[in-house]
Amino acid sequence: MRETNLVARYGGEEFAVILPDTTVQACQLVAERIRKVVMLMVVPSNTDKPLPQVTVSMGISVFPDHGQTMEEVIQASDKALYESKRGGRNRITVYASQETPAR
Repeated sequence: MRETNLVARYGGEEFAVILPDTTVQACQLVAERIRKVVMLMVVPSNTDKPLPQVTVSMGISVFPDHGQTMEEVIQASDKALYESKRGGRNRITVYASQETPAR
């Protein structure tokens, strides 16, 4: 992550990763790195066995391609996130509006 990036909790189990001046392709690379690192984590528990493998689902959107305001871009990311969850979880989805073909 660069110093200009921002990671923050956004809701209950959701986080937002803000990557200023970053292309969709670069966002996908960062997201894939995060997804892989999370999958490799071993989360200890109070028992003899660690917790089950942790996975993440992510949605990506970029300004101005997917919205003209922060609210629109966040809504686009949220839609992409839920598409990842519907698609089987532990995946990354780039927002695709009806006017914009999927990337």
